[in-house]
This record gives sequence, structure tokens and C-alpha cells, in this order.
Amino acid sequence: MIDPKLDGIEHINIYSKGKTELGRLLTNFAQTPFIHPEYGRFESVEGFWYWLRNGNQHEELRSMYGFKAKEYGKQFESIGCASFQEDVKEAIRCKLRQNRKILQMLVGSTLPLEHYYWYGDINNPKVYNLPQYKWITDEIERIRAVCQEAWK
Repeated sequence: MIDPKLDGIEHINIYSKGKTELGRLLTNFAQTPFIHPEYGRFESVEGFWYWLRNGNQHEELRSMYGFKAKEYGKQFESIGCASFQEDVKEAIRCKLRQNRKILQMLVGSTLPLEHYYWYGDINNPKVYNLPQYKWITDEIERIRAVCQEAWK
């Protein structure tokens, strides 16, 4: 069982309400502008996620981040995209390449990365692990390992 009290001590929670700055910056919600080589500029991976999910429509999503992007994007029908996961991974790579402070923080970190939500009292939290999004955490871990090796 993951303990949110250990965020920043035993792991880094990639969560908008995480304890560490790195965890908060690694979330898709974070306002971390990037330019995707195929799709153009976005203010966040979350905006990109919903723009892509909704059939590359709703240009307003390009300038959105945080819960606002999610809330706005969820009101439209999901059209789907065959290369969704690969496109999102490329967006994450773009975000990290183009926001060097975040990449440097990531490469300088050693704690395992997790992604979970928690609610309630910190001493008795309700933790919601999100295994369906492990591919995101795995990609960020992969990027960290590649960069740590290259920057030795």
C-alpha cells in the first residue's frame, strides 16, 4: 500500500497535489508549454491529451492546463486515435526536452515514480492507484534512466 506521507521520502507521486515540486511538474496537468513536432504548441500534456482524444479538434485545448483542460475536454465525445499512447509519450518527451529545469530535476532524482490520487485525512487516506496509466510513469522512468546514463 502506498503511503502519501512518504511522498518525497520513499517515492515521488506524479500528481497535481503531490508533495514534491518535481511530482507536480511531471503531471499532465502542469502548465509546461511545449511544441509537438507534428501537432504544434500546447500549454500542457493534459490539453494535448484531450485535443488528441477528441479527434484533433477543439483548438481551445491547446492553451489549457490543469483541471480546466480535463473538464473542458471531457465534455466532447472521445473519437480515439490509433497512436494515442505513442503520441502522448512524444508529448511528454517534448515537454521534458523543452522545459530543461524539469528534465534536470528528473535526472537528479532517484526515488521511484508513482502516480496515485489520495483523499481524506493524511493519517487515514483513501488512496487510488491508477494502474491503467502506468505506461506514463514507465515512460518518464525510461527517459530518466536514458538521460542519467547519457549525462554520466
